[in-house]
Amino acid sequence: MERRLTGISKFLSYNGRLILVNSVFSALPTSYMCTLKLPPVVIKQIDIYRKHCLWDKGDINRKGKCLVAWETACKPKDQGGLGIIDIQKQNEALLLKFLDKFYNRADLPWVKLTWSKLYANESIPPHARSPVGSPWWKDIIKLFPIFQNISTCSPNKGNSVLLWSDNWMEQAAKDTFPQLYSFTRKPKGSIKFFLNEPLEIIFSPLPLPPIAAEQLEELQDIMHNRHWDLNLNDIWSYNWGTSSYSSKKAYALFLKSPPDSQLFKWIWKSGNLGNHKFFFWLLLRDRLNTRNLLRRKHMHLDDYTCVMCSQGCEETSLHLFFECSFSKECWETIPISWDLNLNPVDMILQAHLQFGNPIFREILITACWIIWNTRNGIIFEHGQKNIHVWKRQFRDEIALVCNKARPSVSSALSNWK
Repeated sequence: MERRLTGISKFLSYNGRLILVNSVFSALPTSYMCTLKLPPVVIKQIDIYRKHCLWDKGDINRKGKCLVAWETACKPKDQGGLGIIDIQKQNEALLLKFLDKFYNRADLPWVKLTWSKLYANESIPPHARSPVGSPWWKDIIKLFPIFQNISTCSPNKGNSVLLWSDNWMEQAAKDTFPQLYSFTRKPKGSIKFFLNEPLEIIFSPLPLPPIAAEQLEELQDIMHNRHWDLNLNDIWSYNWGTSSYSSKKAYALFLKSPPDSQLFKWIWKSGNLGNHKFFFWLLLRDRLNTRNLLRRKHMHLDDYTCVMCSQGCEETSLHLFFECSFSKECWETIPISWDLNLNPVDMILQAHLQFGNPIFREILITACWIIWNTRNGIIFEHGQKNIHVWKRQFRDEIALVCNKARPSVSSALSNWK
């Protein structure tokens, strides 16, 4: 990974480096992660290389900071991230396939050998014991709490299911019958153990108090009304509704969180160039290197005001793209009007509804891109702000969007022009 890091990444744009991170650096350790649990120090080093590739142009000696927190970048795109794979969670999702094969008794030699040699005693399920066996198997069985969170069991023999803790009812038995659970002598006993052993071995002291006795009757009724087939193995199924394990679906569940603004999903589906999309994502995250951001990073500048106008306002992202007099003049030529009393996300959504054209997002992203380039030209190349130059550059960029966009956007763009 280090050898690849010092190659062409320094010549790529942010979007090009993002593609390199996802297609090369995140893919290189995958074959190992399918079998082995990567140590935390290895995962940390992989992330260091990926951070250097994305934010430092591959320069491993640079000690700069990421523009966006790595945890945010590893979120899915519809949750406000860049869709970079979280190596640790991906590793766990890939390794859980071994627990799926083990608990569902797949017809494999290693599964049969593990059950017969390590877990011949069926009174206690494998995950309720201290890890035994090879170092590889110990790493795998330690992942059971994660496996438990995404799975439910339909017991038949009941030898691989904890009576009190596993998900074989709508709620764990210890939560459904808390008073009865407090009197058990075998909190780690399997369902098979409960069915075959007398109450004197399972509970103490006897007789049970009235509330616990009532809960025992309820539990016995549930067990009696359920069909038990001792010729069939327990079946473990998953929260996505099937008994087939999928590493992709498990990984998606690990990362599942409340969705961020719909704008983050919206921008990646636009017909703009990849560089434009990445730029606009940074804009929504307020991570563009405006003078306001540099001041927040404690970087000294002689002046923090906007160079695009003479209002003397600090150059924030909101001011530069929507409040500045030059930016307002640019938006009037399109035309798009902004309600500056709203927060930026609601302001964009409202403007989208008012604009009433399917190419709104392509126009928005392209216009912001040209405003940013104009600002950089003034600061770094002693350029001049000129609305006619801006309009010409805007037409050229929109033409590229028209050429590469899907047919529906291309047609709408032609009608708009």
